[in-house]
Amino acid sequence: MDPRRSIRADLGAIDDRTARAFLEVCATAIAAEVRRFVPSVRVLQGVDEDDLVALARAAALEAYATWTPSRACTRRTWAARVMRWRLGEAVGRALERRDEYLEKPEAVLNGANPSEVYDGLERVSWLQGAVAKLPKRHQILVAAKLRGESTSATGRSIGIGKTQASRQLHEAIALLAEAAHEVGLDGSEHDQ
Repeated sequence: MDPRRSIRADLGAIDDRTARAFLEVCATAIAAEVRRFVPSVRVLQGVDEDDLVALARAAALEAYATWTPSRACTRRTWAARVMRWRLGEAVGRALERRDEYLEKPEAVLNGANPSEVYDGLERVSWLQGAVAKLPKRHQILVAAKLRGESTSATGRSIGIGKTQASRQLHEAIALLAEAAHEVGLDGSEHDQ
């Protein structure tokens, strides 16, 4: 049997209450393991700390499902090990993909003008920095919007209603537009 299929079956056997309780017990270890890998993902486009947290939580539950007393460690220690392994594997794969693109710039450019690509990358970098300066809820709403997710569903996931989520998303977009205008990224002329 495929080990991944076996793990999925084991995870399916964990009830919701047990999973939540174990994730609470592992909260400190999850935060510590994520902090270990945050510097690595800062150079990766499309991977952020929230992705690492989600992966660490899934790895903790995998550890809960696969732990046995014969492992000669506590379930929590086993969870920390599995989180470290899974995060390391995922970040390593992402870095390898990034390195492949860096080794073959023609694949990235795909016939585009290099200066246009550079300008685009500068804008993306600026946008990432500007979004990071927004309040956390605004960050979540903007990221979800960029991924094409529904504002009302995102609002529910962070504990606010559809109207408030929509209002906060519009506030975030207005703040980003104002910041873009201040640095001249909106195409308008401004005094330096």
